[in-house]
Amino acid sequence: MGRVVGYVFALVSLDLAAVYAEQGRSADMKRLAEEMLPIFSSRDVAPAASPLAVTGIAGPGGGSRGARQLRAALTGATGAPAVLVGDLNLPAAGVSAVVSTMTGWRQAGGQPTYPAWRPRVQMHHVLVRGGVHVTGAVVHPVSTSDHLPLVVDLRVTQVDDAVEDDRAQ
Repeated sequence: MGRVVGYVFALVSLDLAAVYAEQGRSADMKRLAEEMLPIFSSRDVAPAASPLAVTGIAGPGGGSRGARQLRAALTGATGAPAVLVGDLNLPAAGVSAVVSTMTGWRQAGGQPTYPAWRPRVQMHHVLVRGGVHVTGAVVHPVSTSDHLPLVVDLRVTQVDDAVEDDRAQ
């Protein structure tokens, strides 16, 4: 029972983090992460879940400015395994160009997310590093925005495996 409560608690916290990310409230996301770690531990959330570093960014500029902002976010993301999620306002090719220069980072798949009424370009991205493995990725068909949300299922391996994954890349 304790593990189920811990898991539900973790999901609610992730939902709140997603709201903060959507609103561009990165300081609140960081504070939430710092506050949640001891709570997760006391609720018996699996230890493999606690070292995951998640960074959310919203709406950096497009083109070369967006690429610079993405590179800075990837460089600043600490910890392995790690996930960076967001509306990057960069198409997949632009994200690939940046990711190819960053050790250990990889795109987690995806499909066109913009515009919502007839998606032609992927603007929402999930990038992963270390022991984070993508088990599924779909674009949700309903949105209140001009973009559709990208939903990605991830599996996180132990930290030791994550370090080995980064060294192998």
